[in-house]
Amino acid sequence: MVAVAFGVGRACAEGPVRPLANDFVTVYESPDAETIFCYTPGLERLADGRLVATLDLGGPGVRNLPGPKTPGKGPAAQGKIFTSDDHGRTWTHRADFPFMHARPFVAGRGLYVLGHAGDLTIIRSDDRGVTWSAPVRLSQGQAWHQSACNVLHAHGAVYLVMERLVYNDVRGWPVSALAPVLMRANEDADLTRRESWTLASELVFRDACAAEKLDGFGIPFFATNASMVIDGRDLQILSRSGDERAHSAHDGNRITLHTVRDFRGLIY
Repeated sequence: MVAVAFGVGRACAEGPVRPLANDFVTVYESPDAETIFCYTPGLERLADGRLVATLDLGGPGVRNLPGPKTPGKGPAAQGKIFTSDDHGRTWTHRADFPFMHARPFVAGRGLYVLGHAGDLTIIRSDDRGVTWSAPVRLSQGQAWHQSACNVLHAHGAVYLVMERLVYNDVRGWPVSALAPVLMRANEDADLTRRESWTLASELVFRDACAAEKLDGFGIPFFATNASMVIDGRDLQILSRSGDERAHSAHDGNRITLHTVRDFRGLIY
């Protein structure tokens, strides 16, 4: 179920929360819910209305899948790209890519998917997502992290944030050792070239906050489970989902698209 609450307009008048997009389309379903898990839904809408969806797969079963996967001997991941020309009712699988935590976005005449396989990695399409370039590394010998987060277009440039792992001495999820890094590039540049990007300075959380001065109070964290785009008057939501076969609440077995009809009418 997708439930959305708005503080204005008709939605507020009809109750604080009501389901708006219970019906869904399955964009991808795991072939083995116990060993192949679905993550990182990313969604972009092209100027002609085509929807471009990305996701990545993790879990012990990914090593046995055909197609490119992240390199190395550790846990494997594989990204996938789909397109739809009918507002998400049907989807076409276009490509697989060997990195994860990726997001699709348009810049100039190119369509890009940027993520990481340790190093920052990017691919480009010049035919609306039908075919894709070989993966290009934008860093060497580094470790990065992120999810399918927002891309800002302003003043002829694109801005986005990735997180670099600065220290590797943390056991577990090393959030205190990550540095958010703002990345900027001109819209009309070739973003598969490292020199097209300017990266901001880094500040690591543990360097800014002394551990001995913290009281250990936790901050709730919610992983990226959905990406959204406006599609005409509708809101399209690409979501990490699962049914009764899912391995766990975190390790879903589906990526689904939910459409909030007449979204603009709900909020205006």
